Amino acid sequence: MSANDIKITEISPVEREVKIVIPAETFTQKSDEFFKENKGAIHMAGFRKGKVPKSLVIKRFRKEIQAKMVEDAFAESLESNNLNPVVSPVMKEPVFGDDGSITIRFTVETMPELGAIHVDGLEVDKERVEIDESAIEGKLEMLREQQADFQIIDDRDVTEETDWVDVSFRAWKEDENPEEIKFQDNEFDLSGDGLLPGLAENIRSKKKGEMFKFDIEMPEDHSNKALQGKTVHFEMMVKEIKKRVVPELDDEFAKDQGDYETLEQFKEHLRDEMREKEGERMDERFNRRLFENVLKTNDVPAPPGLIERQIDMLIEDQFRMMFNAGLGGDHIPTDNPELRKAVRAEAEHMVKTAILVEHIGNQDSIEVAEEEIDEYLKSRLDEENQANFARIKSQWQEQGQWDNVAFFLKERKIAGKLAENVVVKEVDPIPDQPPTPPEHPEDEDAAIESADESVPAGFKESESGLVVPEGETTDEEAKDE
Repeated sequence: MSANDIKITEISPVEREVKIVIPAETFTQKSDEFFKENKGAIHMAGFRKGKVPKSLVIKRFRKEIQAKMVEDAFAESLESNNLNPVVSPVMKEPVFGDDGSITIRFTVETMPELGAIHVDGLEVDKERVEIDESAIEGKLEMLREQQADFQIIDDRDVTEETDWVDVSFRAWKEDENPEEIKFQDNEFDLSGDGLLPGLAENIRSKKKGEMFKFDIEMPEDHSNKALQGKTVHFEMMVKEIKKRVVPELDDEFAKDQGDYETLEQFKEHLRDEMREKEGERMDERFNRRLFENVLKTNDVPAPPGLIERQIDMLIEDQFRMMFNAGLGGDHIPTDNPELRKAVRAEAEHMVKTAILVEHIGNQDSIEVAEEEIDEYLKSRLDEENQANFARIKSQWQEQGQWDNVAFFLKERKIAGKLAENVVVKEVDPIPDQPPTPPEHPEDEDAAIESADESVPAGFKESESGLVVPEGETTDEEAKDE
């Protein structure tokens, strides 16, 4: 039994302040133990190894002995009082008393103890599934564009604005020797500027098979810093002139898409597919409202440290998306107060929802079996990835994404259980609000670490930062479709 005096004060349902007083005699005891265990290995100038007086050893290693006493008292207080920190406890500087005692204070954040969750009588809106025919037409046009083919133009040899061209070229800066630059092949669309303003314009009205030269002044904000504001010289030859041909939207086009005889059959398949995805999206939005309403009517305290950690993750995820879009620099401003304020409400909702899900899951013994996760994930992988499922699964588990999926499925189970006891009100689809990009100081650049370790194959990131299976349609994706 501990000789330490331990006093625990409740600050809030999720915070405890712990005060421990380690009596002076404990130092004497620990010093004796330290000397006995280490005296044979201690060497000091003027003394043979193992012959250093105890008083000198204790004086020399006093801080180490006290540090070990503080560490042991800290661990013992947590274990003996069933305190399970959800974030690292915040410890104040130890106070060393004149009598040889040591006083330590620290704050522990724990999960709240929740009682019964009340949902009877709650009314939650659920949007009905509606498919706009314009979405079908948009999908068809996208497929036509994706399946466009190229035909060689052989009745003229001069390029025009609507052409696509195969070229051989080399490019060099003012300080480079063109003879050391090899020619390379590429394909360009002459109907627009593409990635480099002025490039298409210089290729138009050129004769196939003839070499020509031109210069382009690179913009000051070019993505390649080595090219910013530089003059780049080009030497080029058009090898082939082509036109891009989009397939006709007819029965033959439908047959090329799979086992369909007519265009109308293929359209009906697209309707069913969109209806399923839209249904999943509406279920996800309903679950969000459901948890929001449950949290409004039930007190679910959230540890402040978990909220702060979730804020960090949300900011990092926002800047990851910016980085993947080609924006940003080399710093993630997780300490920016305006950014933290902007995502705090969402972070708090996510933490409270997770606490609620775990509480109900434990209370009602709701679990997600590994076989359920396997079956769910396999259904969302293509044939090639299904063949490599064991390897992919191992990667997900190593990266921590497996736990995310398990929680995702558990959350859906619990939402279904809660929905059985609420009033579900069917409503018209609610227009999405455009996302508001976070503001940040001009001198703060966005960036993120390599995305290689963030999202595994077959998954995507939702707005909230949770990695979810690709089959779960987000609001933005549904709008794009």
